[in-house]
Amino acid sequence: MKLSKEFKIGIIAVLTIIGFVWGISFLKGTDLFSRKYYLYALYPKIDNLTTANSLLIKGYKVGNINDISLVNIDGEVKVLVKFLLKEDIKIPKNSIARLVSSDLLGSKAVEIILSDKTEFVENGDTLISATEQGLKESFNKQLAPLQAKAEILIGSIDSVMTVAKLMLNADARKNIDQSFLSFRNAILTLEKTAVKLDNLIISEKPKISVILNNLSSISSNLSKSESKINSILSNVSNITDSLSKSQLKSAIANAEKSVKELNILLSKINQGQGTLGKLIKNDSLYINLNKSAEDLDKFLKDIKANPNAGSITNAGSSSGGGTVYYGTNAGTFQVNVVGVQKTDIKPIADLVASVESGTCGDNYDSYNYYDTSSGKKVLKSRLRCSGGPFDIVPTSLTLGQIKDLQSQRKLFAVGKYQITPAYDNTTGVRTDKGTFDVVQKKLNLPDSQIFSKEIQEEFGRQLILNSSIRNGLRSWWSGAGEE
Repeated sequence: MKLSKEFKIGIIAVLTIIGFVWGISFLKGTDLFSRKYYLYALYPKIDNLTTANSLLIKGYKVGNINDISLVNIDGEVKVLVKFLLKEDIKIPKNSIARLVSSDLLGSKAVEIILSDKTEFVENGDTLISATEQGLKESFNKQLAPLQAKAEILIGSIDSVMTVAKLMLNADARKNIDQSFLSFRNAILTLEKTAVKLDNLIISEKPKISVILNNLSSISSNLSKSESKINSILSNVSNITDSLSKSQLKSAIANAEKSVKELNILLSKINQGQGTLGKLIKNDSLYINLNKSAEDLDKFLKDIKANPNAGSITNAGSSSGGGTVYYGTNAGTFQVNVVGVQKTDIKPIADLVASVESGTCGDNYDSYNYYDTSSGKKVLKSRLRCSGGPFDIVPTSLTLGQIKDLQSQRKLFAVGKYQITPAYDNTTGVRTDKGTFDVVQKKLNLPDSQIFSKEIQEEFGRQLILNSSIRNGLRSWWSGAGEE
C-alpha cells in the first residue's frame, strides 16, 4: 500500500510534536515514561532554588524539583516546593527535606534526610523542611567579628593619626631629624670601632696565635690526663659511696637525741630545777657575793687611804676562812672569807686586781703611761678591760725592758697589779726603791725574765704578803693571829 505524501508529513509532524513535548518535559525534570510520585515541602525562602534542581538522598539523585509556588498559610507567605521522585524508594515518615548548596557557585538542591520510622510517606505527602546555612550566610557570620574589629582598628588608627598630627609639629620634626642624625653618628662610630678592632686583631695576631696555641696545649694536656681525671672522679665516687654506707644517719639521730636532751636540761634550768637552775634563778648567791665584793672594795680603799689608821682582826678558825674585820677611824668593815685557806691569797689578789686594773679577768697587759701630747705630763691608763688601744704589751716584755720604759717615763704602773717604780724626788731619775724593783729582788729574778702572767701573780702575792702597808693582811694569812 502506497502512503500518500500528506500522510507522511502528518506522521512526521506528530512525532515532532511528541518529541518536542518530551523534550520540554525532560528539561523541566519530568520523565513521561518513568514511574513517579510527588512529595511536597514548605520553606520560608529557597535562595535561588529552581525547577529541575536535584533531589538527593545521601548524595544520590532520586528526582528533581518539579514545581515551585508561593502559598499563603495563616497570613504568612511561604514557598511550596513540589518534588518528583523517579526512583522507587520508600521514604520514612518524619524525614526532612533540607535545602542545601550543591556547589561553590551557590546552586541549590534538596537533600532528604531519612528518619528511623517504619512507616512510609505516600504520594502527595508533605515532608518536614529545613534550610542549611548558605555560603553567603556563613561568610557573613565569619566576617561580622572581623568587620567589628576592623571598625575598632580604623577608629584607633584615626585617633593615632590625630595625635601624631598634633605631635609632629615643627619642633617635633626637628627633634626627629636630630635623632636620626645621632643614630647616623652612632653607626659611624661603630664602624670606626670595628675598623680599630680589625687593626688591633691584625697587630696582635702573634699574641692571639700564642694564646690559641696555649689553649690547644691545655686541651692536649687534659686529653692526656683523662685517665688521671677518671681516676680522681672514681676516687670521689668511692668516697661518696663510703659516706653513704657509713653510720652518718645514726650519728645524726644521736645528735638529734643529744639536742633534745640538752633542750630538756635547759628547760629544767629555766624552771629553776636542780642546782644549776637554782643558782641561775635564785639571786641570793649573787646578792651575797655582791655584798662581799662591796665590803672588800671598801676595805682595800680604806687601806690605801689610811695605811696606818686601823687594824685587821681574824674572827675565823686557824685553818682559814671565817670573817675578816678591818677597823679604821671611820668604823669597822666586815669581809666574809668563806672556805679560804691561809696559804691561798687568790680572793684578796683578785680583789686588788679588780681595783687596780679592772674585773674582766684578762687584765695582765694593763698599764699607765705619761701623755705629753698636750704639752704637759699627764698620767693616763690603758686598762685591758676598757678595750685599748695598746701600744705596749707588758706580757711580751722582759723585766729589764719594762724598767727601761719606766726610766723613759713611757710606762708607770704595769700589769694586773699595777706594779710601780720609784723616782728620785730631786733628779727625777728612776731608783731601785720602787715596788717593782723590791719584788724583783725579793724573787731573785733576772732582767731577762719575761713579765708573764705567772710572774705577775708572784708579784701580786709578794705585794700582798710583804708590803708594809698591808701588815695586817700579811699577819692574818701567815697565821700570826690578830693584830
